[in-house]
Amino acid sequence: RQASRGVVAEGLPDWLAPLVHALVESGAWGDVRPPNHILINVFRPGAGLVPHTDGPLYAGPRVATLSLGSDVLLRQLHQPAAAEHEVSLLLRRRSLNVISGEAYARWHGISESATDQIDERVANAAVAGVAVGDIVTRGDRVSIVFVRKLDG
Repeated sequence: RQASRGVVAEGLPDWLAPLVHALVESGAWGDVRPPNHILINVFRPGAGLVPHTDGPLYAGPRVATLSLGSDVLLRQLHQPAAAEHEVSLLLRRRSLNVISGEAYARWHGISESATDQIDERVANAAVAGVAVGDIVTRGDRVSIVFVRKLDG
């Protein structure tokens, strides 16, 4: 375990191996190198996520998020200070969301709010079973985020 670029390389915990295997074997990850880094976040109702892009240690070009607990809107923006977001995705509880390509490169975040209102910018509203004007109330949420970091 030698530190490179401020990161110590070590394997994923054994209990995460079945999740990575299922993600890759399902075809959802695509035919790029499998995830080698996992983030587990806990969000309380009303908590947000500051708009960001994945940093220089991430190999991309995709991220997969297993969303558990509560639904939430993920906003995608062209720049971090944009007052209005371009598009949103409703991350449903118990769903796997894979974002790649141009969508992966965009700034993304979650507003600080106890509720989310569905509007015409929610790209997956129909498949998520919601309509413009619906209000989604947030509860506790856990996200398990699968990414590929640069090697060594």
